[in-house]
Amino acid sequence: CSKLKKATFQGKIPNNTINCSLQSTCIFNVPKAYFQDYKDALGSMYPYIYVPLKDEESGDQNPNKQCAVPTISYADGKLTFASSTPNAEYHYTITDTDMASDTYSKDGIVKLSAAYNISAYATADGYKPSDKATATLYWVKANLQNTTTNINQTATRGIIATSNDGIITLSGLNNDETVRFYTVDGKQLGAAKAVNGTASQAVSESIVIAKMGNQTIKIAVK
Repeated sequence: CSKLKKATFQGKIPNNTINCSLQSTCIFNVPKAYFQDYKDALGSMYPYIYVPLKDEESGDQNPNKQCAVPTISYADGKLTFASSTPNAEYHYTITDTDMASDTYSKDGIVKLSAAYNISAYATADGYKPSDKATATLYWVKANLQNTTTNINQTATRGIIATSNDGIITLSGLNNDETVRFYTVDGKQLGAAKAVNGTASQAVSESIVIAKMGNQTIKIAVK
């Protein structure tokens, strides 16, 4: 007389081998999204592979939840991606429009954007990949005073700009640093003081100028 064993799986086929003794009948309940994968991999050994009724009734082609869209921030020379989905991992792309190879210049002058375009999405076992988050890392001047010589020295710092649903967020700022936001024709939209290196402002324009001291960056709002 064989024993009946049931197993329920939440995601992809486990890396470890699935074994049932010859005296057991195994029934597998698997996510609808991975049903065919289980059938292809295990169907010849275990014919009783099913999608739970609640998944069938839902009508969803993929009953798994989607990963939360990651945030992108910058501080202390490091990019940071973060998602509220547990155990999320990140996939990112960084491009720089300034990069060139054997490019022709008639007058010998090349204007640099000093900006990196960044996109990232999150994945986690049992979840669909998140939508992509986008950001731009701007390299701007930072005037630092040498406390020994009392001479101002020019350095650069990175400022990350993101926009989502009409809200612009800047990170990589100094704490308590004030950022002022303007339209392209110079009308001030508002101001925000950085908390933990981050400042945000709600806007309705498609392009906004952010000004930090005497440094400005142009941001396309999404």
